[in-house]
Amino acid sequence: MTDLFRTDLGPVSKVAPAGRRPARSPTASRAWEVPPLAAPGESPSTSGPSTGPSARHAESTHRTPPGPPFGRTTPLSTQALGPSDAPALLLVHGWGGDGREWSAHAETLAGRFRVVVPDLRGHGRSPVPAEGNTPVVMADDLAALTGALGTGPVVAVGHSMGGQVVNLLAVRHPHAVRSVIALDPAHGAHGEEAEDIPARLADYRAHGSRAAAAFVSAAFGPDAPAGLRTAHVRTMLGTPDHVIAQAYAGMYTDPGAVGIRPHSEAYLRRRPRPALTVWTSAEAAAWERGTLHVPGSRVDHWHDSGHYLHEEHPRRTIRLVEDWASVTDGGTQ
Repeated sequence: MTDLFRTDLGPVSKVAPAGRRPARSPTASRAWEVPPLAAPGESPSTSGPSTGPSARHAESTHRTPPGPPFGRTTPLSTQALGPSDAPALLLVHGWGGDGREWSAHAETLAGRFRVVVPDLRGHGRSPVPAEGNTPVVMADDLAALTGALGTGPVVAVGHSMGGQVVNLLAVRHPHAVRSVIALDPAHGAHGEEAEDIPARLADYRAHGSRAAAAFVSAAFGPDAPAGLRTAHVRTMLGTPDHVIAQAYAGMYTDPGAVGIRPHSEAYLRRRPRPALTVWTSAEAAAWERGTLHVPGSRVDHWHDSGHYLHEEHPRRTIRLVEDWASVTDGGTQ
């Protein structure tokens, strides 16, 4: 099995993990086909019949108009499922992944919610800018996207780097967010993990996705579904090298980055909306509980999961999102 994860750097499975981040799942149903790019100012297109699972508004690749405050944003390849007038969920993948990792969750959740699933800039089918592939700018992209789609405030759900992105969305664009769910997010690094970040960044700048694939190989729990590791490694290897390096630097080392304590505490205490964070680390869960300040916020600890907890435990994740979204469905606070 080791050969499945071999890169030019050698067997990926023998390289130490390289920081928190995500991936994606291999298959895509017809509900996830991408219609043509919408022109600026146009509403996104729809495809499929008006009833049935694949009829749930396969809105995609929506171009948002330029200009303040979104002049630097990028049009994102985006899928929207479910009734257009239902409460909105935004499902955000992480570093080196794409929206397909949310496929099973989205189709189930679309029975009750409008589910918006983007590929972040530089990832999946979205455009690949030469610069600006960082969580801060990704959060601005999402604010522009939800505004263009007219979703109203969303429950923003993000995994790994996506967890940092949705928290930044709440901090930078509170009008766009009802509440936040962050799953094993890319913040709170400290100790040995933080000390290793400069060396990891140098590795990503030198070797790009080949080096980043090492993290994917080592990030799963023992009971992860068969094939999940392979799919994530392949997705990471398909992510442009400069995106890998820029996104990692944006999480941890760029000016204003929030991935390392104490910078993480400062941005978490600026969250104006209820937040639910799920950690696979007991230490991280205890640490983040000390930052909570908005009523209704909480931190959970899933001790029985690897980093890709939403895919290792999809039904549990769906229940978590449904329950949280129902509790926070009364509007922004």
